[in-house]
Amino acid sequence: MKISITLKNTNKKSKNYKKVKEIYYEAFPKHEQIPLFLLNYKIKTKKSSFMEIYDENKIIGMAYIATYKNIAYIFFLAIDKNARGSGYGGKVLEAIKEKYKGYNILLNIENIDKNAENYEQRIKRKKFYIKNGFKDLDYTVTELGYIYEVLGYGENIKKQDYNEIMEYFFGKVIYKIISNKK
Repeated sequence: MKISITLKNTNKKSKNYKKVKEIYYEAFPKHEQIPLFLLNYKIKTKKSSFMEIYDENKIIGMAYIATYKNIAYIFFLAIDKNARGSGYGGKVLEAIKEKYKGYNILLNIENIDKNAENYEQRIKRKKFYIKNGFKDLDYTVTELGYIYEVLGYGENIKKQDYNEIMEYFFGKVIYKIISNKK
């Protein structure tokens, strides 16, 4: 099967925005979701891109990526539940790496915790990103009480890149509250 991935910016006026919302709400736990009004607002401020992901003319996923300086942060990346396991994930990451060529690309995954209900899923997710060129930065962050590992793709990635883009996106005060930093 030939896969041809296209990333297309979306917003509330897009004919497929409803599908993007459906994928978003299904794929991410409530505690990880950012209100859509805030995501859409950040698009207007040029701090991020909300994207529909297509294979040919069929929408197969969604992504939300923020940029700052030479840093791109993947807040959300999900393949439609009906299209998962079809080889799309790696192809979508290739498309994102191409679109953000020259950027250090960061993302979070749930901390590998042996006591977690979805421990196997967490292991599988980390292996997937490592297989697709992301590095374990040996850096964890705690946000709203949840621990995440930070992974990165690119040259000369620094741990402070993560804090920089979060402070830029949310603002220093809000990010301090989210991350429980004193």
